[in-house]
Amino acid sequence: MKRLLFFFILVVTLYGCNNNSPLFYRYVFTDSIAVTASRTVDLADYGVLKSFDLIRYKGWTFFREVQSTHNVIKAVNPDFSKSVGLLNIGNGPTDLSRYSDFFINNDSLFIMDPNLRKILSVEIQNDSIVVKPYRLFNGMATTFIPIGNQHFFAIDLMDSVFFRIVDFDNNVYYRYPLPYDESLSVLDNWAQLTFYSKSKFTTSPSDGKIAFAVTDMGMYGFGRIHSNDSVSFFKIINYYTLTDFDLKEGYVVPCDSNIDNVLASTSSDDFVFFLHSGNERSKTFQSVFSHRILIYTWDGDPYKILTFNDNLNLESIRYDAGRNVLYGIAFNPECQYVEIDLNSIL
Repeated sequence: MKRLLFFFILVVTLYGCNNNSPLFYRYVFTDSIAVTASRTVDLADYGVLKSFDLIRYKGWTFFREVQSTHNVIKAVNPDFSKSVGLLNIGNGPTDLSRYSDFFINNDSLFIMDPNLRKILSVEIQNDSIVVKPYRLFNGMATTFIPIGNQHFFAIDLMDSVFFRIVDFDNNVYYRYPLPYDESLSVLDNWAQLTFYSKSKFTTSPSDGKIAFAVTDMGMYGFGRIHSNDSVSFFKIINYYTLTDFDLKEGYVVPCDSNIDNVLASTSSDDFVFFLHSGNERSKTFQSVFSHRILIYTWDGDPYKILTFNDNLNLESIRYDAGRNVLYGIAFNPECQYVEIDLNSIL
């Protein structure tokens, strides 16, 4: 009877379904594989002492350095033989605040600074890097995710919605309300916004698909982008309430006691990857801390968990479609560049 009840909870939907109230599911993973990093590089050799974000562009790898006010962007060339320091903290045309982010759109690299509301373009010319002012963004956003040529997802704590779709001039094309969650219904609107503002979004390389994870909640959502002006989520998964069941070894259920349990997200055209840091439940109810990557299909189905033989303390991940590798930053204890080859895994 207990097993039947457990199975029922895993598959029964919790809420009704419409465009803004998708079905809620509870799943657990059944397939786990331990992997070893295919490449590690000590970044201190390149002047990168503490970075939590990176991106590869035309073979170069760009890092955002958080312990410096000078050369806050470090770029390492394709064969990791030299590094170049770029940009400073300041108010000049190509200066940044400490709140910048990278994104690639239409095969071009940009640096978005939501605090200064400006976007810089990055060009690689022969063996040198040129950074130029691109344009201003006339709105407010703490998270900024490009879709198409001119439209963006923008998360703004003052707007009382999950996110908006806007253009550079902050013309609003769509607002998506906060996903309803019973456990958060006792919180006021500002407290709920604070939870959802820390979500990690990813869009498929060929566009048209979107996924998110809410950092402190064990909530994962999967949906579609419609004509760059609206979004619908067809599946949202809640894990954090499943803490009272006897789970076999290898199953993972993120639980609500974790702090910052989703650190990053990225995706290929076939899979979504969430970097998860926190506790996992075993059948003895022991709370085991580890870093792992949760892999889903774009249908929102749990596919596989990657754990690490060398106990990598990953802080970020991105996907390189050309080489089919995940790459990111780890601390062991110093800052490292790490690659995970997926060719024998997916």
